[in-house]
Amino acid sequence: MDRVDTARRCQLLQDGYCLVPGVLDAGLLGRLRAATDLMLDAQTEEHKARNRSQGSMFPFKDTTDAVFAKLIALPAALEALARLDFTEATYTDGYLISKPPHSPQLFWHYDWFAWAEPEMFAAAPPQVFLMYYLTDTCRENGCLRVIPGSHTRYNPLHDVLAEPHSEVLGRAERLDRAEFGCRPDEVDVPVRAGDLVIGDARVLHASHPNASERRRTVLTLWYQPDYPALPERVKAQMVAKTQPLAEKWSAEDKALVRALHPFYDGPAQPHPRMQRPKQSSEPNPPPAPRDSASLRRDAHSSSASGIPSCRTLATSGLRSTTNRRNCSRETIFSETSEPDSHTTSTTASYSVSIVSRVRSCRTTNTS
Repeated sequence: MDRVDTARRCQLLQDGYCLVPGVLDAGLLGRLRAATDLMLDAQTEEHKARNRSQGSMFPFKDTTDAVFAKLIALPAALEALARLDFTEATYTDGYLISKPPHSPQLFWHYDWFAWAEPEMFAAAPPQVFLMYYLTDTCRENGCLRVIPGSHTRYNPLHDVLAEPHSEVLGRAERLDRAEFGCRPDEVDVPVRAGDLVIGDARVLHASHPNASERRRTVLTLWYQPDYPALPERVKAQMVAKTQPLAEKWSAEDKALVRALHPFYDGPAQPHPRMQRPKQSSEPNPPPAPRDSASLRRDAHSSSASGIPSCRTLATSGLRSTTNRRNCSRETIFSETSEPDSHTTSTTASYSVSIVSRVRSCRTTNTS
């Protein structure tokens, strides 16, 4: 590793995610598409119904193709983590998640669990997801949506979220719930096939519906970027939650993945899973959007002192994401909507305009 990628590291710490383009080459993409299509074609109807919002949820321990083991230990991905100054990362689990054509949006959620630890509100991520999309993504086929800064700052959505990944959300039978709505502070994260999205486990994220005619498949892998720095109880939980290795992988492939597993032999008990504490009484809203003039002033001031600001670094040289406030009429919360038991006045007060123009996916998408 030649140097730390300061721009992307700043974006990850500040916004809760960053994008690394072109991590998967064409050959590996082809192998992953073939392997995932075989698994998806064999889905049962009950699996589809139980995971209607996600589309599918296959753990890597149920895979048979060794390409998944190679993805876990992919040198280019480990190098991307190292360039973010994470050189002692461990791996715990991975999932195949694929939204079929004409499927609903993925609910808003976070994936972190150890909120009782005071360190868990610091900027550095205790756990990150590595997402590899096997097709180009956009609004039309269900691209990722995030709320920047929600990994460390309170957001009104935190007060209305149900248990993340509960079956009631997975079945998506109530799309009028707050977890399925549009948010005024969300941004889209469209990517090209083979790009890598690195996200903080604490950041609020979701996806748009897949309104296209093709599958939109993502492989989500979980790493602890600075495992030695985690609290003892969190280390114990990471070991406890580590997925078993797929039985049909070769001994060599198993050894490749096992070398990345976390290890803990101390006395602490695993940290219980818990939801983020509600903080309605102490709101900490994200800062107001900055205009280009103020950003230029920041950049000039920082460069004059010889130290570039994190905001300047995080916004230069990276693919931009656009705040998309248009969404389907079924998921709008406005002052005229009728909130049910799953929505609050905070959520219902948001008014989101509907924009008719929806950007189409590139024609190079391959399912």
